[in-house]
Amino acid sequence: MLNQGVAYRKQEKLKDALNSNTSLIEQFKGSLNEEIQIPVASAMFNQSAVYGLKKDFPTALKPHSMLLETFHSSENSEIRNIIAASKANIAELALLYEAAEQVLKRVTEAEKNSEDPQNLAVMQLIRFLLNDKTIEEVFAALAAMPAEMKLTCGFREIKHYLANFEGEKLQQIQAVVSFFEQHKDIEKLRIELGLKS
Repeated sequence: MLNQGVAYRKQEKLKDALNSNTSLIEQFKGSLNEEIQIPVASAMFNQSAVYGLKKDFPTALKPHSMLLETFHSSENSEIRNIIAASKANIAELALLYEAAEQVLKRVTEAEKNSEDPQNLAVMQLIRFLLNDKTIEEVFAALAAMPAEMKLTCGFREIKHYLANFEGEKLQQIQAVVSFFEQHKDIEKLRIELGLKS
């Protein structure tokens, strides 16, 4: 069910993705088996992500809140990582719907709960978008990611938001997005940003 939901999301069959995730959550939410709790947590995260793709932030918050409420006391590292990813995803989506001050609170919360270098780098980018960090600090976070790390962030939900910037800042944002989506070459990014080695 979980894999089916993920596959539907990748195919942009969002209604089918929601149905798969809902079925999984409804059938197994009450399970005490940790091996079953992990896919349930993932399904909640996926529900939130699908509503984000649908540009429905209020509804995206509901499965996110359910995830936090259901698993807040879990000691399982996989579930903790799912919660961290969900907090990062909500912070990114919040750019479109909430005031900068609230977004920064969400970013801080995401950073406190994540050890994932990619999530942390994306949070630095969000801070940069809100004039809370420099491009040098964003680059340092990107450079801290292991070279072999599979990059999954595509900024799909916030693409149109990123186009609202101008001049040098827009070029820097485009270079970072290109790093994630295309070349994944930190030295190329350094050159594109005009940073000294």
